[in-house]
Amino acid sequence: MAGIGSKIAEAVAALVLGGVVGGIGTFAHQLSWTELGLPLPVGLVAGLAAVALLLAGIRIALESRWLAGLAAFGVVLVVGLLSLPGANGSVLIQDDLGGLVWALGPTIVAVIILAWPGARALAVRGSSSGNSSGQ
Repeated sequence: MAGIGSKIAEAVAALVLGGVVGGIGTFAHQLSWTELGLPLPVGLVAGLAAVALLLAGIRIALESRWLAGLAAFGVVLVVGLLSLPGANGSVLIQDDLGGLVWALGPTIVAVIILAWPGARALAVRGSSSGNSSGQ
């Protein structure tokens, strides 16, 4: 049984990791690579993938929606804070399609991953549906 100290440490770590991923993604989401004259949004895809992998990893490895939710809160909080204009009026998230996708994307990814049924629920549902022969 884990003590209260380790639970607090897990919660703080999840929140900080979420914030770090949100911060790195915010700074990198405008990175694009031009191939055959088409800009490919490498930073945006990598940022959303990092958010998805962090949250899914916490959900799978620690089997905890609570910790994944804290990490998601950290991501969304940092993205929201960094979307505000700076003291000199500069912005990190521009008013374009990439900025809109980055501003909304982590929240959508978080909702999907947090709402997805856990492995135990899928196993129980799978075993009960496999026994529908009436025996």
